[in-house]
Parts: sequence; structure tokens; C-alpha cells
Amino acid sequence: MLKKIFSLILLSSLLMIIVVLPALAKTGETTKGTVVSLEDPLGIKEGGPAELYGRIIRAFLQVIGMVTLLIAIIGGYWLLTSAGNPERVKKGKDTFFWGAVGLVGTLASYVIVRYIIQALVGT
Repeated sequence: MLKKIFSLILLSSLLMIIVVLPALAKTGETTKGTVVSLEDPLGIKEGGPAELYGRIIRAFLQVIGMVTLLIAIIGGYWLLTSAGNPERVKKGKDTFFWGAVGLVGTLASYVIVRYIIQALVGT
């Protein structure tokens, strides 16, 4: 189960990189006398790369938060449906606990990253 979740996170990260990389193309370059002009697909007027990186990091942290919340819900479900089976109770408690730890860690990292981005951008 955890291998599948890890694979899903890795695949979504790679997909995010593949989708974001074209947005990082430079504008106004010339190719054989032709001016290439690209519109900003993300609508970033101010902030430049720092704003883009902030959006990417926030999106990534949102995905991580959703996954850890899902893990905590699965652990709670296993705990509630254990019917007194000690192995399932332990499995449910452990899964719920580590899902909650992951959620707290995600929230803490969001606060830290937000503080750093605000310090860099100056807003």
C-alpha cells in the first residue's frame, strides 16, 4: 500500500515537472530573425520566478497534505473496523498515528516555506 502511495507521489511530481518546464521558457528570443513571443500562461504579473516557485511549492504541499490526510482516514477506518482483532487495532493505530504525524509535518513545512517565500518576495 505504501509503495503504491510513494509511486503515486513520485509519478505526480514528475508529471508536475514536465508540465511546469514549458512555462519556464524565455520570452523574446530570436530564432533565425523571427521573434518568439510567449504569453504568460500562469498570469504572473509580479514576483517573477519566486512567485512561480512559491506556487509550485504550495501545490506540492497541498498534494502531500491530501495524501497524509487520506492515510490518517484509512488508519481510522482500519481502527474502527478491527472488531477487537489486536493485529488490526495495532495496524490501524500505527497508520492513523503516522498519518497524523505526516499531516502535522506538512502543515509545519507549509508555514516554514510560506515564511521563507514571503521573506524572499517581500510581501
